[in-house]
Amino acid sequence: MLSKMEKSVNKGAKTQALATSAIEKLIRQIDDLYRSQHYDQVIAKADHLLQIDPDSLKAYFFRGSSFMKMKRYPEAISDFSFIIQRDPDHVAKAGRSICYGKLNKMDRKLAENIIDEAIKKYPEDSDLLNCRAIMNYHNGELLEALEDYSSAIKRFSEPLEHYYLYRGELYLELKDYDKAIDDFNEALKSKPNEFNHPYLFFNRAKAYFEKGEPEKAELDIRRAISLNPDEEDFHKLAAKIIPRSSQISE
Repeated sequence: MLSKMEKSVNKGAKTQALATSAIEKLIRQIDDLYRSQHYDQVIAKADHLLQIDPDSLKAYFFRGSSFMKMKRYPEAISDFSFIIQRDPDHVAKAGRSICYGKLNKMDRKLAENIIDEAIKKYPEDSDLLNCRAIMNYHNGELLEALEDYSSAIKRFSEPLEHYYLYRGELYLELKDYDKAIDDFNEALKSKPNEFNHPYLFFNRAKAYFEKGEPEKAELDIRRAISLNPDEEDFHKLAAKIIPRSSQISE
């Protein structure tokens, strides 16, 4: 005969199995509703799932995605941020970036307030500074965007190469070619054997060209084209650079 303890363990296991089965069934229902574009019902079902499993990232993602589809961007951003805090590489990062962009077009002040509050709430979320920098850039506030990337470079080690690349692009747009080149060099140094971003070489080529150093510009534009031979902008820049440097031997 089973002891009281064994009976209790078996009962607990059965209860857990039933709860897991109920959660899986609910997730399937939510998925079907989302595919059918019944977003209000998705939100209601996701709310119910979160009562059963408060940490369900799937519930937050379906609910956040539904909020986004319904243009309820602040609520979507909140759900996506919850996910990103627990899984920094989650696809919710892309959804949140889209929401900030859409919200910025609808109500710039509201977008600024929401992202400022999010940065205070989640100080370790490096992607938020990137989102704000992008918003500032699209609003024509290049110096503010520059400040965000400078802050990210000081505070975070990953993805450092991208922050240097983005800040370098801003310096390039501000015609500070020396600082742009310095940042592109730092991006390469941070991951010398891994970071072969064609736009890094393209942008550094532009900076060297504007500085009057066509030989260095030619080396970089050749590298950019070797990494992405189909990019039309690379060939346009090459056509400008090559006459001022040595002839390319085809």
